[in-house]
Amino acid sequence: MGSNELHDLLEQLRDQHKGADFVDSEYQQRLDDIIVSLEKQSLYPDSFDEYSNLDEQIGALILDLETEYPTLKRVLDSVRQVLSNFRV
Repeated sequence: MGSNELHDLLEQLRDQHKGADFVDSEYQQRLDDIIVSLEKQSLYPDSFDEYSNLDEQIGALILDLETEYPTLKRVLDSVRQVLSNFRV
């Protein structure tokens, strides 16, 4: 596990973001914010504490999107797992 895995997941997340037809612009903005934070995390993996609320943001979005966007949920679950490994 490492920054390469995070980079791959970020690409998957971007692809899902492009393909998702969000009715609610709030979901769109929340996903945009998560992607920006992940991009920063990918560029600066040693500064993870700065982005510690990222896990909470992802968890909240997963709860809101899990039934309508199962593929996006799976990608976000994987991102959470990778981020939890950064803390070890």
